[in-house]
Amino acid sequence: MLIASTLTLALFAAPMPQEGAPQVTEAADPQSRLQQHLELVNEYQSAFLAWKKEIRTLRRAKDDSWRELRDQPPALTYWPRFEALAQAGEGRALEWMAGQADERYRPRSEAADAKRELYGRLIEVHAGESWVAEPIARLPKEKRYLGDDGVRALLEAVAAREGVHDEVAARALMVLAAELDGRKASDEDKARAEALCMRAHTDFPETVAGREAEQTVFELRHLRPGKPAPDFTAVDADGAEFKLSDYKGKVVLVDFWGFW
Repeated sequence: MLIASTLTLALFAAPMPQEGAPQVTEAADPQSRLQQHLELVNEYQSAFLAWKKEIRTLRRAKDDSWRELRDQPPALTYWPRFEALAQAGEGRALEWMAGQADERYRPRSEAADAKRELYGRLIEVHAGESWVAEPIARLPKEKRYLGDDGVRALLEAVAAREGVHDEVAARALMVLAAELDGRKASDEDKARAEALCMRAHTDFPETVAGREAEQTVFELRHLRPGKPAPDFTAVDADGAEFKLSDYKGKVVLVDFWGFW
C-alpha cells in the first residue's frame, strides 16, 4: 500500500488541471466570467468527490495515510483559480471562497476571520446584483464561524447600505427579522422583527422576499403563542356551520387533517 498511498497523496497534493479544463483568462464580458466560474465549480466538485472517495478507500484498507490526505482538500489547489476569477470581477467566485474558507484556513479562528472579510467584500462590491440574495439567505448557516453577532452584523450592513439590489435588500431584512425573532427574543427584538418584515413588504413589494413578508407579518401579529387565535368559519360533521369564536372562553383543540 505504500507506493499506492504515496502516489495518491501526490496526486491530491498538487493536481494538474485536466486537458481541456477551464483556465482563468482575462474576460471583460460578465457572461464569460460566469461561464468560467461554472466550469471551474464543476471541475472542483469532481475533484472533491474523488478526494472523499479516496479517503474512504484508504480507511477501509486501514491505511493511515488517509489522515494526511484529509488535510489536503482540493480547495487548497483550486483556491488560486477562484481567487483570480474573483479579482477579475466574478462575484460568485468570491462567494465560493467565503463558503470554502474553512477548508483553506486553519485554525477555526482564521477561517472565521477569512469568512467575515470575504462576505464583507461580497456585500461591498456585489450587493447591487440580484443573485447575492441567495448567499444572504444562507448566512445563518455560517454561525459556526461567524456567530450570531457576526451574521447579524453582515445583515445589518446590507440593510443600511445604499445601492443594494431590491431582491438583496428585501432578503436581508427578512433574514435579519428571522434572526431577531428567536425563541428567546425580547419584546424589543420581536417588535423590530415585525418592523423589518413590514419594511420588506412596503419598500420592496415586487420582490420574492417582499411578497413573503406579507404572510410573515400576519403570522407575527396573529399566530404567536399567547395571541388570540384568528376567527374562522367551518362546518361540522353534521353540516352545521360554526365559528371558532363560538367557543370563546373554552379550551378548544383544533385538529387540521386532510389527504395529500
